[in-house]
Amino acid sequence: DSWNSNQKVCFLDKLLALAKEFVPLQQRISRSVLERMGRDYAFASSFNSEIKFRWHCICITSGAYSVLPAALDFLRSQGRMKYVRPLFRAMLSDAACRDPALTLFVEHGANYHPICTKMVQADITKITATHPLDPTQWKEVPEGVAVGGGAAASVLPLSNTSAIAPHVEGRLSRLVSTPTSESWG
Repeated sequence: DSWNSNQKVCFLDKLLALAKEFVPLQQRISRSVLERMGRDYAFASSFNSEIKFRWHCICITSGAYSVLPAALDFLRSQGRMKYVRPLFRAMLSDAACRDPALTLFVEHGANYHPICTKMVQADITKITATHPLDPTQWKEVPEGVAVGGGAAASVLPLSNTSAIAPHVEGRLSRLVSTPTSESWG
């Protein structure tokens, strides 16, 4: 491994741009390629947040969900909007990652800076308006899980209830989405 951190970041930036170009075409970077790169270059175990952040975004965008637990841990350990917001956006835009992302934000959103929390809340509202949550797939949050309070009050998309069936509007603050996985083939 002769690349320095800046070279790795440059490489991962290019790879992330490629992964994002594939999304509208409903194509993804091969999971097997990403898994091999992950093993060979150990991006996920890097101590460099710039590298780890980009690697998680690439994998989530490409449907390599094996990084999801590590990406969630990264979001628990980071507070910088520079990392938190784009990674939440990537996860919220993918049906297979939306439920874990919403659950994590409900549980840990109050730990982020108030501006970061507010911006991620706005992203949740915007993304769920573009990709509506199916109310038939909503489930109750287990008892004892905080749904807000302080900086994270109203973490679920309360300002966009038009995208949610009227019969769940009154219970919205106690619900999270559990969408089914989508496959692009």
